[in-house]
Order: sequence, then C-alpha cells, then structure tokens
Amino acid sequence: MDEHSGMLGRSQRRHVRLIGLVPMDPRSRMSPAHRGFSLVELMIALAIFAMLVVASVPMYGQFVANTQIRTATESMLTGVRLAQTEAVKRNGTVEFLLDPATGWTVNDVSDPNNVATIRTESFVTGSKQTTVTAANALSRVTFSGLGRIFPKNPVDNTNPLAQIDVTTSTNVSGPRNLRLVIGTAYGIKVCDPGRASTDPAGCP
Repeated sequence: MDEHSGMLGRSQRRHVRLIGLVPMDPRSRMSPAHRGFSLVELMIALAIFAMLVVASVPMYGQFVANTQIRTATESMLTGVRLAQTEAVKRNGTVEFLLDPATGWTVNDVSDPNNVATIRTESFVTGSKQTTVTAANALSRVTFSGLGRIFPKNPVDNTNPLAQIDVTTSTNVSGPRNLRLVIGTAYGIKVCDPGRASTDPAGCP
C-alpha cells in the first residue's frame, strides 16, 4: 500500500478505482463511422425524400392513366376479334355491341328473335377512369359467317362501327390516347392518333 492509499479509507479507494475505469469523454473514442445522424442531416434527408415524392406523383398518375387507356382499348380489340371468330366458327351472324359508358357485348344474332349473348365485358375491370367515344355515335359492328363486316347491321340497319377513341377521364398531362379502327380496308387494329399516318403505329 502506497502513501496515498494509506491515507484513504476502503470505500474511498473503491471510488477512485471506479473513476479510473470510466472514460472521461466517450465521444473522443467513437470513430466517425459509428456516429449517428445529426438533426441537420436528418432534416436534409427528409427534404430530399419529400421532393422526390412530389416529383414522382405526376409521373405515376400518367402511368396509371396510360395503363387504363391501353387496358380498355385491348379489351375492345379482344371483343371485336371474338365476334369475328365466333361468326366464322358458328357460320352465323355475330355482332360486337358497344356501350361507351359501361363496356361491350358480343351477341349471336343469327336469329333476330333469339339473340344469344356470347360474352360481356365491363370497363370497370382495370379501366374505369377512361373515356370511350365511338365515331358518329355508332354502337355495333356485325360479322358474317365468312368473317366479313356487313355494310349495314342486320339488327337495326345502321352503319357499322368503324372507329373508337379512348382517352383518360383524369386530369393528367400528356396521356397516350389510343384508337381502335375496324374496317375492310385496314382490318382490325389499335393505333396511336398522335402519330403520323405514315408511322406504323399511327392511325390511317
């Protein structure tokens, strides 16, 4: 026991030893890699995240609108082709009937007194925020057993539906609108009305 130890009691010597075990400044031994974020750094990160979210909202809205436009257009394309295929398969008369507000129906109208529904599709399924417009307010196109379009619809003697435009009902900038054309000259196809007619993806 040294001179200083002899002058201290047992409890005092224990207190001195404990003080010697505790570092005076723990931060001085902490490397920069193990330090946490400061309040300023956290606020900067949150500000950058908020700006990225705000910038992505219009892009996401446009993506959703374009997806619904394509979904509605491809749905009607499927319906028109189904009507043509069923007419050939049944060797009968099959129509594609459009309701721009709700959807479409494919009917076997070989017997006008006994119309048989083949399939019905609603626009609510994946495309409820679209606006569907038929050219000249026409609503049906009818196929013969040879898969050809009747010049006049047998059911009501109206002209056949030849063009359907699809856009979005939401307020987004730059939506990619589509058009479904149905005819003997151009066949049945989906095109982009925003492109030139000479473009393969453009409308005739």
